[in-house]
Amino acid sequence: MKVRLYIRVRLQDGNRPFVDPVFAAYGKLKPLYAIIDERPEHHSKGVYHLQHIKSVKRIWEKVGTDAASALTARLKRERMIEVKKAGFSVIEERPTPALGRDLYEITYTACAYFHISKWPGAAACFSGPVVSIRSSRK
Repeated sequence: MKVRLYIRVRLQDGNRPFVDPVFAAYGKLKPLYAIIDERPEHHSKGVYHLQHIKSVKRIWEKVGTDAASALTARLKRERMIEVKKAGFSVIEERPTPALGRDLYEITYTACAYFHISKWPGAAACFSGPVVSIRSSRK
């Protein structure tokens, strides 16, 4: 199964296309370089993405701005697809949240804020999602 690595950059006209990253002659990825109009250009705010096909659906996966971790993520995804194709079950690791917080923390913080502010729905907030999230976390 083929997993493609792309870099998403913002062009001067405002478009944000997925383009091919630039590889050096020895196979190493040049950090944050993209091929634009058949020429390599540096884009400091580029973000690497993986693209692969799951059944018939095209899947895009954001992997970050680091070139080395993007290559590692591509290799991990390729191996994971191969292992699944061989018939083994794979436990995929949970992606880290963008803000470094998970749903439990966000919900608990929001409910605590509403409870402190004497919001009328605070009691329902504490008894509802927080309890169910706490029980599902264990």
